[in-house]
Order: sequence, then structure tokens, then C-alpha cells
Amino acid sequence: MALGFIASAIVARHLGPDNFGIISYCYSLIAITMVLVSVGIEAIIVREVVKHPTQQSEILGSSIIIQYFAASASFLLLLLSTYILNLDHETTTLVLIAAISLAFKPLCILRNLFEAKVDAKTIAFSELIQTVLSFVFRIALVILKAPLEWFAFCLSLEWIASGIILLHFYRRKYTATGKLFSFSAKCSKRMLSLSWPLLIAAVTIVLHQQIDRVMMRDLLGADANNQIGIYSAAGLISSMVVFLPQIIVSSLTPYLVEAHHKSADLYKSRVAIFMDLINGSSMLIALGVTMLAQQIILFAYGPSYQASAIVLQILAWKGFLVATGMATGRQSTVENLQRYGYWRNFIGICINIPVNCLLIPSHGAIGAALSTVISMLFANFVSHAIIKPYRHIFLIQLKSICAAWYRLPLMVLNQARH
Repeated sequence: MALGFIASAIVARHLGPDNFGIISYCYSLIAITMVLVSVGIEAIIVREVVKHPTQQSEILGSSIIIQYFAASASFLLLLLSTYILNLDHETTTLVLIAAISLAFKPLCILRNLFEAKVDAKTIAFSELIQTVLSFVFRIALVILKAPLEWFAFCLSLEWIASGIILLHFYRRKYTATGKLFSFSAKCSKRMLSLSWPLLIAAVTIVLHQQIDRVMMRDLLGADANNQIGIYSAAGLISSMVVFLPQIIVSSLTPYLVEAHHKSADLYKSRVAIFMDLINGSSMLIALGVTMLAQQIILFAYGPSYQASAIVLQILAWKGFLVATGMATGRQSTVENLQRYGYWRNFIGICINIPVNCLLIPSHGAIGAALSTVISMLFANFVSHAIIKPYRHIFLIQLKSICAAWYRLPLMVLNQARH
């Protein structure tokens, strides 16, 4: 995380808000397209491998084939999007260079296998290698004063490196256990039947997170790239609010699956701890970022990004809302309630787009940040009270948000006594 942030900060300083805004806009388009490649099966893979360990090669092989078909369709959709959005030649070129990443995204589902095996060491090591390579490449581009096209290729390089590294570790760990990959039409059908609600949910999540930059380009005219750059600089830092909760989610999901199959009381206890860890850690980080926003922005990006400080203070709480939504999302998957997940994100999108139209023209990046936090509040919290199958999750989430600040220290003290 530190290396990634340092590299991004150096690149942002080098490019300035305008060029950084162009690159960020391209990354947003790729992110929206990339979610279609996943077909929503990542979380399903974790659950299926835990439940059916003997079908591991079928689950992985079938998932990869599905994703390669989806990647081809996603690339065609991206080409169509550049035409519909009437992008200029430079932006279209940058988008297509970054789109190389679509070809390597399917290999990255191997991360979900290591997640299912609770093999955090392999995940961390592979991501560290990928981050170091990306860091060296970005710094080299800044030193060489490379053209903007090479900075667009950074995204593709990250996915290429990640896919190859994960494949290497998978081959090394599982060569002796039989087939690495196999395809099964029956398995593919089962995976797709389970994952389509998660795909709809993932599409709405990514639209929710990325649509701001797309709308800013259309609503702000000549000042769009600058405001996108200001917004994106703050967004890079606010995303770090989620890093610790994301580790907790990835590491503890298999234990929730196990508890769900063993005992209702054990599952209830583990879910409470799971929620407290995520909500407590993300609230604490968000509070710290809010208090230090001005100093963080000036230190990371310099005076040209000073307008990002207030945007960061707002987006820090988006990080908290993303984290708590991530936790409830995993809980719903464990309980096989994922088919309702798209409703909460649909509610968020329905709030986000009109509020963006209202706030962005008059407030620019600040308006986009406010719109994001408001819509995230509805999507990842309020919606759980509205959607009937999620109301018990809402009560667990509400209790955790209100009580995590004292329940977590008590848990630590109890563990220390024993």
C-alpha cells in the first residue's frame, strides 16, 4: 500500500491535475468494463472451493473460460463506449492501451483460491512483487519524462504482472495434486446460476464508484480534467481507509463459511466479531484521515492539489461506508442472500446520479465527493433496512457501528486474560 501510494503521488505531482485527470478518467472506464469480466464469480469461488475441495480444478478452469468469453465481450463494449461518449483521439488511444489489462484479468481469480485456503502469505507475497514492479516502472516513467501513453500502460502492466505471478504460485503449489485446470459445462452452469446476482451487484457498485468521473467530464466542460484530477488525488488516499478492513474480510470469510455450517450460535458470535473488526478499524482510519487531510495532501501532492484537502475529508467517510458494505456483502454471500445484493447498489445508483447532476455543476469535485458519500450511505447502510431479507444484517451492522468502539477493546482484554 505504501509503495503504491508513493508511486501514485509521484506520478500525480509529475503529471499535474489536468493530465492526471485524463489518466484517471481512462482508468474509470476500464474499471467499469473490467467488472463485466469478473461475471460476479469471485466471491462464489471462495465459497465453492471451501464446500467442494475435490472440484477445485473444475471450479477454477470453468471460471477462467467464462471470464475469457466475458473479456472479449467487454472489449467490444469498451470500443462502443468510446464512440458513444465521443472521446477525442488522445483519450481513445489511452483507453485502448489500458484495455490490454482485460486479457489478464481472468488469471487473477487464482487469488480467490488462495483466499479460500486462508493462504494470506501467498496473496501478500504475490501482491508485493506486483507492487514493486509497478512502482519501479512508474518511477522510471517519471524520470524519463515519458509520454502520457506509457502512464496508461501502467494499469495493464499491473494486471499482466498479477496474472503471471499468481499463475506461477498456483503451478508451484498445486502441480502435484492433479490437473491444474479442467472445464466442466455442469460446473460452469452452476457457477453462472449462482453468480449472476453478484454480477449485477458488482456492476452497480463499480458504476457507483466510477460514474462520478465520467459525469464530471460531461458536466464541467473545459475544467473537467482538472476537477477529475483533484477528485482522483483525494480518492487515492481515501481508498487506503479500506486496506485493513479488506485484509480482515479476505482472511476471515472462510471462517464464517465454516461457522455457518457448524452452529448458529458460533456463526452469530463470529459475525459480530467480524463486523466489529471491520467497522472499528475503518472508522478509526477515516477519523485520522479527516483530521490530517490538509497535511496529507500537501505532503503527498504539493500545492497544486491543495483543493483536494476538503474532498479528502469527505471521501474518507466513503472509505468507511465501503468497508462496512464489504462486510455485509460477504455476510450475505455466506448466507446465500447474494441474489438480493444488487438492490442495495441499485438504490445507491438511483441516489448518486441525480445528486451528481445537482451538485457537480456548481461544486465540481466537492459536489462529486458529497454525492458519493450520500449515495454510499443509502447503498451500504439504509438499504439494508429497506430490503426485507437484509434486515437482520442491518441490525447486526447498526449494533456494530454503535458499539464497536467499546466491544473491541473488551474482546482484546478478554483474550489477554486467557
